[in-house]
Amino acid sequence: DGLIGVNVQGQVLQIGVDECSIVPCITQKLQNIPLAVRIAGREKPSGSEDLFIQQFEAKFLAQNYGDAAKIAAIANWRSIYNTSYDPKIQDCITICRRSTTSNVISCCII
Repeated sequence: DGLIGVNVQGQVLQIGVDECSIVPCITQKLQNIPLAVRIAGREKPSGSEDLFIQQFEAKFLAQNYGDAAKIAAIANWRSIYNTSYDPKIQDCITICRRSTTSNVISCCII
């Protein structure tokens, strides 16, 4: 796992990423939440559920339902669905989960 390269002097270099710490590093050191969400959504590392829940709650409370739906669409569904949201929101998430990717955003806007 990782990247192997050869520099100009002929040295072989190996670069690896610790999958468990990449998302916390991006959120804490780089403070780039959108990037952390994208990487967590793609790789689904353990412990990323809290990031998805936090971002979903923030977007939902700000009445930014489209972005909340985007977070829900890329998250581990169980992490958001099992939280204590209003049943209407849980129904919305369930509907989005069953929808095609192109319909996810439109079906979740309340």
